[in-house]
Amino acid sequence: MRVTAPVVIEYRDAQSVFVTVGGTLVEQPRIGQKVEEGQTLVRLDNPAIRKEVARLTSDRDRQRVFLANLEARRLQGVADGSQVPAAQAALEDAEARLTQFNRDAASLTIVAPVAGVVLPPPALARTSRATDKLDRWSGTPLDERNLGSYLEPGTLVCYVGDPNHFEALLHVAQSEIELVALGQSVRMQLDHRPGEVLAGTVCEIAKRDLDDMPRQLAAAGDVPTRTDAQGVAHPLDTWYQVRVQFDTDPPHLVAGIHGAARISVASSPFLAQFARWVRQTFSR
Repeated sequence: MRVTAPVVIEYRDAQSVFVTVGGTLVEQPRIGQKVEEGQTLVRLDNPAIRKEVARLTSDRDRQRVFLANLEARRLQGVADGSQVPAAQAALEDAEARLTQFNRDAASLTIVAPVAGVVLPPPALARTSRATDKLDRWSGTPLDERNLGSYLEPGTLVCYVGDPNHFEALLHVAQSEIELVALGQSVRMQLDHRPGEVLAGTVCEIAKRDLDDMPRQLAAAGDVPTRTDAQGVAHPLDTWYQVRVQFDTDPPHLVAGIHGAARISVASSPFLAQFARWVRQTFSR
């Protein structure tokens, strides 16, 4: 028996770099650039955060002066110090809020999580936008034309890893995931290399179903999906991801390539296969 599934190629063991605090892109790395762990990759600017840091710093400093005056008056016997606890609490609150905004400001500078090479994320198609919205970027955040665009929290900026190591990500329907097991052999054929068959082995099976689908699968029509207002494709049925390690790293690949795969699964009696077909037919 064999299970057929669409496949997308990904970089193996590459670390994802995400935006955690939204801002305008002012500095970006180059695709293929070698970086060290902790090296700056991306700089964003957020005027609202800068303004709030300045305001909270001023409030904190004024509250410190006010508290110091209350303490001095208490020591001099001019006041009984009844206002000190409330002033102390207000200072602690101002410092806590300032710490949070300073943390957000620091997050506008994104650094490399590991040493490696800057690798591109999947490209985002150009979409129309309302005139009252911030500039919408397209392609990848690494494209020079996207400097000055606003990157929202959760945006995948790039990967950092080895450009020569890949893995295959298969998408298996719920009706067939029970047949898939670790160690099973897989044969794959990619769209841009139709005459070549790549071999691999199942190394991981997802423990939960997918909430969204890679754009490559949605565009190819391999998986029935619906697209929400943000342009994210969600599967209509339940699908699971299966990771496959290549027996030998194939040369001249890039992440995002689409193809088809066949997993060699354990054989089963004819009656068991017929019962499974009946269940699937009536469930539809």
